[in-house]
Amino acid sequence: MTTESATPAAEHTGRSATAPPPARSATSSPRTAAGSSPSSASTPTGCRAAALPTRMFVLDWLRRGTYRRVVRLTDAGREGLTTAFGVPADRLS
Repeated sequence: MTTESATPAAEHTGRSATAPPPARSATSSPRTAAGSSPSSASTPTGCRAAALPTRMFVLDWLRRGTYRRVVRLTDAGREGLTTAFGVPADRLS
């Protein structure tokens, strides 16, 4: 008679049901041969993601609010987002 000690989910992962998951470092991320993270070429991250709001401040599309992390969309910003990116004006309230 054979008994199974692992649950179906554990069999799927190749670990026993009682084994803890492998340790992961909070500071490490996968790297490619070039040294960049795999998603950096396909998603806007880092400076590319910061470039859009920076440019919107320069164009006076955004203004800083009274409180930290608060920004306000200006009338010029509403018009610019509609013209440049096709965002419907009714979605920019």
